Amino acid sequence: MMAKSVNLYRAKTHLSDLVERAASGEEIVIAKAGKPMARLVGLPKAKRSSAFGRNLMGVTLHSSRGDAGPEGCPARVAAGPTARKASK
Repeated sequence: MMAKSVNLYRAKTHLSDLVERAASGEEIVIAKAGKPMARLVGLPKAKRSSAFGRNLMGVTLHSSRGDAGPEGCPARVAAGPTARKASK
């Protein structure tokens, strides 16, 4: 696939659009005064793996009773990857 060349001024004013195009698989070369200076390419798709009870924002919910009871079961929130599990 041939890379599309874009001048630096256009890249600055249309960066959001260029990033979307690169993320969809297009390769874009950014040139200054006709000389290629940088290449914009999308990142490979990352595998999504999440442990039960942990969302993608890094917040983990723990039941205060130690079980996952449905209604009326208050939960404590532990934020971030260094948060400790709730004691039973």
